[in-house]
Amino acid sequence: MSAVSAEQVLEFYRDADLRMRNLPFYNADLTLELIGWQDLEPLLESPSSMSGSEPVTGLENRYLAILITPWCINLWVGFGHSAAPDDLSAGGIWRLKLRAQEQIQEQEADSSVYELTLAFNARLGWYASGSLTSVTSQFESHQQARAWAEDILKLLVPGDVSESGETRESEPQDTTRTQRPTSTMSRRDLLSGWFRKPA
Repeated sequence: MSAVSAEQVLEFYRDADLRMRNLPFYNADLTLELIGWQDLEPLLESPSSMSGSEPVTGLENRYLAILITPWCINLWVGFGHSAAPDDLSAGGIWRLKLRAQEQIQEQEADSSVYELTLAFNARLGWYASGSLTSVTSQFESHQQARAWAEDILKLLVPGDVSESGETRESEPQDTTRTQRPTSTMSRRDLLSGWFRKPA
């Protein structure tokens, strides 16, 4: 089973970038980057955490990251060329249930369920994504966007995001911390605003 790589994902979105850069919502201060690229399996609540289907094997070939582009920031999951989750096709809703962080209260347990849109590409295979924001004009620099994405990833994924793999397309930039849109929402607030599963 062929696994997708971070570089393949970035190459795919480089091609998309050429088509998007003349659109009014394109923020030229942002570049392509994958934040927190890591194995999906350790993050799942259980192997059957996909769309309520039967347990899925080969999870070691599936990866999760936050994708920054100049036109949107998405939660992104890649399956490679393995079979799509049962009963789903491109355009379908793929339901992902992540392992809850210890500090999340019991009444917020359902806030670890995410609904993403499934897609297929000949180069990448199957993948699913959900928009975290399409208003990239709120970011004055790529550093701001990266810091915001890292804050979101800390809400989504248990553990220290700094231990996660990271692949980026951006040119070397000044590492001085700049004023950025803050992310002080809880995990529940995050999902109620984006792709939380309806109660």
